[in-house]
Amino acid sequence: MEQSAISFTHNYNNKLACEVFTTVRIENPKKFKPNQLYEILLTNSNKGEPISQGKARILLIQPFLLDKVSEGIALIDTGLTRSKFIELVRTIYKNTGIDFTSKRLSLIFLKYE
Repeated sequence: MEQSAISFTHNYNNKLACEVFTTVRIENPKKFKPNQLYEILLTNSNKGEPISQGKARILLIQPFLLDKVSEGIALIDTGLTRSKFIELVRTIYKNTGIDFTSKRLSLIFLKYE
């Protein structure tokens, strides 16, 4: 079975240097599954090619609505305030037509192996 990957274009809050780290993604139970192992990739836009950060396993997935995100989740995931985090998520997904009043996000906790 081919291993799945989770790609990052920015290492917010230097989280990829931590043994346990988070990522916030659009809820997708088919792609993101507890106990599944993923290749963690960081793409530096200046260099183009993704660089493997290692393999990490999903420990926990917590779904939430964007307007319910806490200051703590925003800070630990991105290092940004809650309002800046919401602005960032809306900017990242601005051309997708996603309605964040009903579409859930997932706070995903991963641990390197």
